[in-house]
Amino acid sequence: MELIRGSKTTVCRHLREIAAASPPPATPPTPSSAPPSEEAPVELPVEWREAVDGLTRTFASILTTTIAAERERAQQLFEAGAAARGAAVAAARAEAEALWQACEESRQQAEADFSIAADEVEALQEIIATLLATVDLEISDDLDDLRAIADRALDRIRELTVAAARVPALETDLEQRMAEVRTAEGRIEELREAAGRAERQHEELSKVAARVPSLEADLERSKADLRTSDARIEELREAAGRAERKCEELTRVAARVPPLEAAVQASETRIAELSAAAAAGAEAIGRAKALEQVVDRLTGPAHTAVPKASAPSRNGARSPKHTAGKVTGAGHTVKDVDTPPAIEETTSADQPLPFADLMLAAPPSIDGESPIPPMSPAPTT
Repeated sequence: MELIRGSKTTVCRHLREIAAASPPPATPPTPSSAPPSEEAPVELPVEWREAVDGLTRTFASILTTTIAAERERAQQLFEAGAAARGAAVAAARAEAEALWQACEESRQQAEADFSIAADEVEALQEIIATLLATVDLEISDDLDDLRAIADRALDRIRELTVAAARVPALETDLEQRMAEVRTAEGRIEELREAAGRAERQHEELSKVAARVPSLEADLERSKADLRTSDARIEELREAAGRAERKCEELTRVAARVPPLEAAVQASETRIAELSAAAAAGAEAIGRAKALEQVVDRLTGPAHTAVPKASAPSRNGARSPKHTAGKVTGAGHTVKDVDTPPAIEETTSADQPLPFADLMLAAPPSIDGESPIPPMSPAPTT
């Protein structure tokens, strides 16, 4: 965490220094509203390219300075950790040696005291045994000798008693020395743990130093990304030029919409007129059918009275299909070219009326529909 905080502080400090040293970027000129020419390629303004180059150099300098500062900081921390670890190990070794020497001295002193006490106890036992043996075995009439022996024995007993009284104090002192030895051992363990922590910190610093090449590779990749983004900006500008040209084409197409709307309205008006004409034609067809029925009723008795031999006397005895003519696609009747000129004859009651040979054609179709087939007269009975 301290390393990350130091890195952030270093980066912020470099950014503030660069911001204070670099002049404010110039405002890029506003692009003209005129569409770019198809022949001339679209280029970035010089100010924009300078701004991009300045940002690239600034970013590269920040990363380079940060990497150098972090490398120097890691080296300093590594050296400081190594020095502290060496000093701590040396101090721990010196303290351990001093404690071991004190422990050995106290142990030797205690052993010497125990040896002296054991010797004195053995001597006292021998004196007591001697006194007892003297009392039991040797009877002396010299009281002075006995008193002197008894006094010496009492003095020695007192001395041994004092020495025996010193044994608990010696044991307490020995226990204190042993406690000091255990404390020294705990201190040694703490120093070993501190040395392990220092080694782990050294490993972390080594890992941080090993990350420096990866940071440099990231810097190279960021530069490549900046170059790729520049190429992408160029492509986007070309696409924007194509989009502007497409907008102009759409504007021209939109300008052609009002004449097309006027033509559509005129065609709708024409369709309405043709619909009215079709309705009138339908009414005319109805009237023609009614007239045909009237003609059939009027000419019915005349056909029954005419003999079959008189049929060839008419105009070449042509069938109604040949005398009616040819019907065109527009609904108009065209006369047959092969038909000879009609011979004027007087109409009699025995001859059928000329209305029987008429072919009624339907009006022209509307909106591309098939025309109504022509109406043929009803057959005569």
